Amino acid sequence: MSSDHPITLIRSETPPTVDPDGTADYGNIDLFHVVNQDPDGTLTWEIVGDWGHAVVADPAASLVLCR
Repeated sequence: MSSDHPITLIRSETPPTVDPDGTADYGNIDLFHVVNQDPDGTLTWEIVGDWGHAVVADPAASLVLCR
């Protein structure tokens, strides 16, 4: 997730779990929705999960599916 605008992030105090390969697992995205649309068309999104809470305006998102 990236944006040309500042991203507000409030991290959870919950520690990540550890996957079998030893990497940290911060959990899922439980909520990802539009919370505001500015008159100029900029959308502000809220993203929530066990890892914390983020608010980002006009995000550029990418999705990579792994097997």
